[in-house]
Amino acid sequence: SNAVAIGMSRGDIVIVPLFDECCEQIHFSTAPHIALQAIKWIDESNFVTLHVKGIAVWWTLSSSDAEGTTSSPPKKLAVLDMGTVGVPISIAYEADNQRLAIGDSRSNVALFDVAASGKSEENSDDKLSPLHLIRTLHDREHVNDLMFSSDGSKLISGGNNGCIAECIIATKADGSISMHKGISVPIPALTGVMKLWRGPAGNLFAGGYQSNNYVIIDVGQGCEIMNINTGGRQRSTTLDVQFGERNSIDALCAHQLAICVGRTDGKTEFLIHSSGQF
Repeated sequence: SNAVAIGMSRGDIVIVPLFDECCEQIHFSTAPHIALQAIKWIDESNFVTLHVKGIAVWWTLSSSDAEGTTSSPPKKLAVLDMGTVGVPISIAYEADNQRLAIGDSRSNVALFDVAASGKSEENSDDKLSPLHLIRTLHDREHVNDLMFSSDGSKLISGGNNGCIAECIIATKADGSISMHKGISVPIPALTGVMKLWRGPAGNLFAGGYQSNNYVIIDVGQGCEIMNINTGGRQRSTTLDVQFGERNSIDALCAHQLAICVGRTDGKTEFLIHSSGQF
């Protein structure tokens, strides 16, 4: 991406160009949807802001904004209402069918037809309801990450209960969309599944905590491919990884884990663990 978005709890967002000093920053407000919790990028032009009480808002930058040549506020494409009281935490987008899945802090997962938002007026605050909502998918624990299967027929989630769950998406005879719970598999090595990846060879990887250690597991092979002591799971972390074509312990080509540490003198430092080249 050519820019970073910085959000504040009252709903103000600043989009800052990373590499071009001539480009202007973009300042805008998500009001009336405040209490901003997180920002998730879909691609270089589209991002979703996550708010309290099950609300998420899809925004898009014009092509000139995405390229950094103008600084107009982004357009509001859709206001997505999960219909829950939880805080949205995770999202996944399936481009072929234009579907967005959102998971929240109360273990709910909602599936939205983003294409339907095109029927609303631009920058409208009309709320779009989900195609389907599954409640308590992860035993009332956080839904930390979501991922669609390659054909869009399944939605895979990782939760704070240490399980990976699968939901089946189907089209009924009348054309409506249904989603129901499939299998739920515990990952014994992890107390909470924080992140999911699909490797080039098709194998599924899960990342999460084992005590204070951040661990990545090859789910199919059942083997550990990374284990780093973070010094405390309450610390903020950012992880980038690259996987190769191989399975098992050789699958991880490179990783970089940044750990934010608050020191007793009031200063903040970052501990970096890295291996391989990006």
